[in-house]
Amino acid sequence: MFKSLPAAVAALWFFAAAAVSAAEKPDLAVYGRLPQIEGVTISPDGTKLAVIRTDGQERVLVVRKLNGELLGGVKAA
Repeated sequence: MFKSLPAAVAALWFFAAAAVSAAEKPDLAVYGRLPQIEGVTISPDGTKLAVIRTDGQERVLVVRKLNGELLGGVKAA
């Protein structure tokens, strides 16, 4: 039994390593992508949120009420 145990462990390691290397690798663009939400600030009275959103390469500052009503938005520099 002790002679076959190292062989079994080596075979298991070989097949596990082959499965990991055969797994599909993610696209590198995923790691370079900007976050969709960069920052959130709550108004002093706690009724509004200012959010910087990113859609592709465009950044937009959006102001909303807590109920979701859009108060305004402008492209951020």
